[in-house]
Amino acid sequence: MAMAMARRIPPLNPLYTFEAAARRSSFKLAAEELHVTQGAVSRQVRALEKYLGVDLFERHHRSVRITRVGKSFHDDLIGGFEKIEAATERLAANQSRTTLVVRAYGTFANRWLIPRLAGFHKSNPNIFVDFTASMRAVDFEHEDVDVAVHFGVPGEREGLHQDFLIPVNIVPVCSPALINPTRPLRHPPDLQRYTLLHTLSRPEDWPNWLRANGIVADWASRGYRFESSSMAYEAAINEVGVAAAVAALVQSDLKEGRLITPFPMTLSTPYAYWLVHPPTKAQNPAVVVFRNWIVEEAKRFNEGNYDLTNE
Repeated sequence: MAMAMARRIPPLNPLYTFEAAARRSSFKLAAEELHVTQGAVSRQVRALEKYLGVDLFERHHRSVRITRVGKSFHDDLIGGFEKIEAATERLAANQSRTTLVVRAYGTFANRWLIPRLAGFHKSNPNIFVDFTASMRAVDFEHEDVDVAVHFGVPGEREGLHQDFLIPVNIVPVCSPALINPTRPLRHPPDLQRYTLLHTLSRPEDWPNWLRANGIVADWASRGYRFESSSMAYEAAINEVGVAAAVAALVQSDLKEGRLITPFPMTLSTPYAYWLVHPPTKAQNPAVVVFRNWIVEEAKRFNEGNYDLTNE
């Protein structure tokens, strides 16, 4: 087996000193840059010349002049020093940044969290957020997650710190183009003329909303079923039917006219979206910053009294 050859690299301190002297064309200026004496620069350059077996500078009474060999050697060195400098800067940048792992439901992330994330990044450029998405509740003991968004009722995740984010209030939504003049959609019973769009994770949204509005009907569970709320909302936007939506997650669609609420009756539920994390993460600086930011964003959103009348 062939043995690896050792690298033939001159002593680094003389090499570093030579680079400065060659770049400044002066031992005196190199000494000022390196915060050493001019004699120290001269000795380091001599040591390098001895190692290489060539003269790198011509010495005159009050000046030095780089030789042709020295200039060629310096030109070859510049690229190496630039690479070392760039690698050092990258390392310093990586050391100063923090990565925060956040688990969130896909619909919540896409429709509420991500549109606000630019503001967080602008205020906290050294905190990088890694997002994962899952409908399954996070297991902090066995998963590499710092904070998570949980859908549930108060106190459901025992042993975790919980911050209220946004309520889960259900409202019917559809594309304005879906409503057919021959099939008016003015009152809840009119929904039986349309396809209802359901989310598999919340199959009772439509039956509960209809029941709250005095309707118990066998058609309450009829229609299309989607794995995620986001898919149901897209289907509604594309005129497939009427979705039972979480009001907070369709605000931009309502404001921009992609969706309307045929009737503004909203069903309040005991559920909400919560930010959760284990007590062991409570003092993590990145967790503290993210928690304060998202709770403030949610508070501002909830105080906005969002409009569901399409006016």
